[in-house]
Amino acid sequence: MNIKYQKMKQLTSLKTLILFLSIMFSCKISFSQVRSEKEIPSNLKLPDNYYKGIEEKRKYAESQKASSVKTTTATSFYPSPQPVKKETGNPELRAKALLNTANIPSGFPLYNSNSMTAKEYEEAVVIWFKKNPSYRKTK
Repeated sequence: MNIKYQKMKQLTSLKTLILFLSIMFSCKISFSQVRSEKEIPSNLKLPDNYYKGIEEKRKYAESQKASSVKTTTATSFYPSPQPVKKETGNPELRAKALLNTANIPSGFPLYNSNSMTAKEYEEAVVIWFKKNPSYRKTK
């Protein structure tokens, strides 16, 4: 019974401490906000050259607005060079991309990852293209 009482007392004191700190923190924030508003001078005056600069910018913008209606600018867009991609992925797709037909010829080698490596498949495709050069896509 005594241990429960001590834990309960600790919990109550912890709750009280947290409540006290939160009240202090909220009061501190509210006081600091009020104080900062009082510190800003209400009769702040900027130098005359600041206002003259703004007026000159406004006049320049208005003068450019009228002339911009009459003139048009032609712009040309050139395609940006595409980065060269490393050939990765399925070697069968890369080999089929070299064909100049939509249909796959009957003797074209098929890739089986269980029985051959990508390098062996590429060698088989090179041999097939040497035997059938008419199916190879020319650039």
